[in-house]
Amino acid sequence: MRESAPLLRTAVHATFSLMWLVGAALFVLKHFFESKVAFGPHPWQPPLTQVHGILAVLATFLFGWIVAAQRAQPQRQRATAPLLFVTLAWLVVTGFALFFLVSEEWRGVDATLHEFVGLAFLLPWLAYLAGAARRPG
Repeated sequence: MRESAPLLRTAVHATFSLMWLVGAALFVLKHFFESKVAFGPHPWQPPLTQVHGILAVLATFLFGWIVAAQRAQPQRQRATAPLLFVTLAWLVVTGFALFFLVSEEWRGVDATLHEFVGLAFLLPWLAYLAGAARRPG
């Protein structure tokens, strides 16, 4: 990503950072804050979920762009790239599946997997960025 335009690099970092922060906030609200209503999510969850979804659309586009940029220069491949790409692909598939799974049981399993892999996404992303920072050029 280092060879890319600064605006695109900024877009990638900003999008993934915001999406991770909003996802982490949703996780905290869901698991650690009580709702004031008898049933249903915390009042901040629906608008934050919408923001997370909008960022996810942009992140999916940027994911394709990152993979294409990485594949265009195989000599500059980092060892962390495959882990990052697999993690992102998992998040795209499990996030998209939440729209189409009709069984509440399967939706719950998918949502839980998406949440925990999403929180863990920070690790391969930081490893990927650290590899980029260490690489000369």
